[in-house]
Amino acid sequence: METGNENDSPRGRIYLMRAVQEGRLPLGDATVRHIDLCLGCRACEAACPSGVHYGELLEATRDHIEHRHHRSVFQNFLRRILIERVFPHPSRMKLALWPARLLKRAEAGHLFPKFIQDSLALLPAEMSEGNLPEVSPALAKRRGRVGFVRGCVMNVMFGSTNENSIRLLNRAGYDVVTPRDQGCCGALHAHGGNLAAAREAARVNLAAFGHEP
Repeated sequence: METGNENDSPRGRIYLMRAVQEGRLPLGDATVRHIDLCLGCRACEAACPSGVHYGELLEATRDHIEHRHHRSVFQNFLRRILIERVFPHPSRMKLALWPARLLKRAEAGHLFPKFIQDSLALLPAEMSEGNLPEVSPALAKRRGRVGFVRGCVMNVMFGSTNENSIRLLNRAGYDVVTPRDQGCCGALHAHGGNLAAAREAARVNLAAFGHEP
């Protein structure tokens, strides 16, 4: 555990989440911070001998928090504008990343606060948007047909990885369908505590994959 605080462990967070949901613990900044620090990787869920559905608890609690906790203007900008209204739209995301790419190429990140330096370090040296056909036929003995979720962040920042993934599936004998009408998978919204938007994103994708070519 990185922080050494029991409240930042899976067991500690489960206690906090239950206490918040049951109204036994005030929803203050300290409590919210312990929940915010969780990456939501769910590694603890796979290792839990009791089979606790930690991921579901975390998403429900974050949704509860966003409806009842007052965040700073900066945090609201990151969550409601950048994450929910920019990242899910490739054209907006490319435009938003343009200044960051210039800073990275100019090696000017050291002029900014550490959190900006850390963010710039996450940008790949080259970004290529994936050019994914709607149908990619199998290149070996046909074993089946799969749907491919291209993602929003993934297809803008790591498009070549998407292309290579489809190529690998084709060589393994699978036809790959990538519906053009699909959108954001909703993970960004769910992780940020907006389950209503996440469910709407799921409905859009269910419709897109339901009308596959």
